Amino acid sequence: MLKLFDDRVGINSIEIKKVWYCDFGDSPNPQPQHFVEDLIQKKQPYILIVDNCGQDTHGNLTKKIQDTQISLLTIEYDVQE
Repeated sequence: MLKLFDDRVGINSIEIKKVWYCDFGDSPNPQPQHFVEDLIQKKQPYILIVDNCGQDTHGNLTKKIQDTQISLLTIEYDVQE
């Protein structure tokens, strides 16, 4: 995964300062739902990665980032139907 941020490997590496990661299981502060609002105000492209993200939080974040330059990747530990 670190190769994604290494500009010596390939082209179009991801600028690490534009990627924000949190693990919901670690009780992040601020919560991703609030943090994404700060990113939206900056009006710049970001990638937000939320680990152990439940379906409700995923839906909430997805709605918030519509029509923004923010990309969202959520990871669910326990996938349910």
